[in-house]
Amino acid sequence: MSFNIRAISSLTVLLPVLTSAILMLHCGKKTADTFTLPENYRQWKKPVSRVLTYPVPGHGEGARLIFANDKSFEPRLQEGEQYDSIIMKNGSVIIKESYLSKEDIGKSDPLVYVMVKDTGVKDAQDGWLYYMKKPDVSMQRFKGKMCHECHAAANESHPYFDGNPKANFRDYLFVPFHK
Repeated sequence: MSFNIRAISSLTVLLPVLTSAILMLHCGKKTADTFTLPENYRQWKKPVSRVLTYPVPGHGEGARLIFANDKSFEPRLQEGEQYDSIIMKNGSVIIKESYLSKEDIGKSDPLVYVMVKDTGVKDAQDGWLYYMKKPDVSMQRFKGKMCHECHAAANESHPYFDGNPKANFRDYLFVPFHK
């Protein structure tokens, strides 16, 4: 049995390249099972300046504060025939602190909800990743549809904040980030 040394040499070079290419095409996107809360997020801008104290489905009653990074305040606006769309930029991060009551703010550790826009993650839901952190527990990612299906209501008229009266597409955010 004779082997062609050149052919074997070529295969040894090509095989890893082809394998990598196939894996990249198959997987194509990164995963993001973890998220680290930025230490300074409480210094970020607040899209809603007041403490929210009315019940919200999925977030319960109590008191909530919302913080957002600078990218969140620079959405793309797309004009449409019937309505305008608001598209959040990749890297937008919205953090919601949830307390049992208004009196607990600053006195106890909050339950923290996080939305991160990253269209490069293969299982992101319309570009969004959802996380939650309970006090004394590490951050966990929600991969189910509960968060995203509820946030889909933000893209139509709803009873929160300004109510989205024109039913604009707001990229799954109830708070209007556009001016």
